[in-house]
Amino acid sequence: MKGIRRQWLRRTVTWFTLLSLVVALLPGATLAAEKPAVTLEQAVQAVKGSFDVPKEFTQFSSGYNQYEDRQAWSLYWRTEKEPGGSMNGEVDAQSGDILSMHIWEYRPDPQRTAKLPAISREEAVKIAWDLLGRLQPQRLAELSLQESEEELLPLMSWGPATYNIRWQQY
Repeated sequence: MKGIRRQWLRRTVTWFTLLSLVVALLPGATLAAEKPAVTLEQAVQAVKGSFDVPKEFTQFSSGYNQYEDRQAWSLYWRTEKEPGGSMNGEVDAQSGDILSMHIWEYRPDPQRTAKLPAISREEAVKIAWDLLGRLQPQRLAELSLQESEEELLPLMSWGPATYNIRWQQY
């Protein structure tokens, strides 16, 4: 009889411990199961509607991230062909806003010589304002250009020179 009691007690403690662990992990599982307002397909269409995905970027993968109070879709296209290239974007899963976008394509420069920028700084700023006006017209009045003393023209470049343009809500 003592052996049966001990076995019953051991099973009860085991089940209680297991149940406690499951209950402790439930809030995280509940948050992870929360359905985003924007679907993966809608996030892909938001990026493709605003930016051209190069036709050679045929490999696609995606992910869903939750951090702090934000939920976002991470989208990634790449090419299998050499020399390579990729494009990635992040879309807010609640509002559908494009949070970030980056594209990289390898462009060999056989001479590896310094090049002057193809466009002026003023043209780059105008292009940036136009893009912001297209992507976030309702927030345009909240943004201002933040000048930086660290903007340097690279002496050696593997492609067109880039400008460091930062925008900040105020």
